[in-house]
Amino acid sequence: MNAPRGGRRHEVLAILTATLAGLLLLALGSYEPGQGGNLAGSIGKEISRILVSAFGAASFFLPFELFLATRRLFLGRPNLLGAATVASTLVLVFCACAMTQLVAPEAIIFAEHAASGIIGQVLCEVLRALLGTPGAFLVAVAVVLVTLVLRTPLSVAEILERVTSAFRYLGAHSMAFLRAIVEAWEQARELDRAELEGKKKPTAPKIVTTSTGDLAAPALVEKPAPPAVVVVDDE
Repeated sequence: MNAPRGGRRHEVLAILTATLAGLLLLALGSYEPGQGGNLAGSIGKEISRILVSAFGAASFFLPFELFLATRRLFLGRPNLLGAATVASTLVLVFCACAMTQLVAPEAIIFAEHAASGIIGQVLCEVLRALLGTPGAFLVAVAVVLVTLVLRTPLSVAEILERVTSAFRYLGAHSMAFLRAIVEAWEQARELDRAELEGKKKPTAPKIVTTSTGDLAAPALVEKPAPPAVVVVDDE
C-alpha cells in the first residue's frame, strides 16, 4: 500500500522536528552557567546560554512549539507551519518576556540570568515608558489573546461563557452546602434543647389536687397523720 503523496516527507520532517525539540528541551533543562556540563553537549550549552540570555524563562516555549509542529506534521497538516505560525510564536515569546519583566522584574533563573531575558527587559521599558505599568500589562495580555484567537480555534466568548457557567455551578453547590450545614446545625440545636428539657423535667415541681379541689405543690399538701398505735400492757 503506497503512502499518500507527501506523507513520507511529512513523517521525516516530523521525526527531525521531534528530535530537535527533544535536544533543545534537554539542553535547556540541564543548562548550568559557568563550567557546568550539559546533557546536549557543548553546542547545546551554548544554544541554551543564548536563548536564556535573550528570552529568559520563555525559552522553554520554543521546544513546546516544536513539539506542536511535530504533531501537525504527523497529522498531515503542514499548512499550519507557515510564516504566520512562526510570527505568532515570536509574538507570544516576546509578550511572555515583557509580562515576566512587568510581574517579576527581579526574578533570576539559572543563578545569573534574568527571568525575562534581555528582550523582556527592553520591551518592558519601552511599553512602561509609553503606557505605564498597568497599561503595558493590559496591552501585552490583549496581544496574547488576539494571537491565540488568530492561530487556534480558541474563542474568548466561549471561554467567558464556560467561566461563567463554572462560577454558577460552584455558586449553586456552595449555597447547597452552606444550606445543609445550617440545617444540620439547627437540628443539632433542637436535639440539645430536647436533651436539656429531658434532664430538667424530673426536677420540675409537680402540681397536685388537694382534697378540697385546689391546686398546690406536693410539699404544701398536708399529709394525714398516721394512725396512732396503742400498746396494751397485759400487766
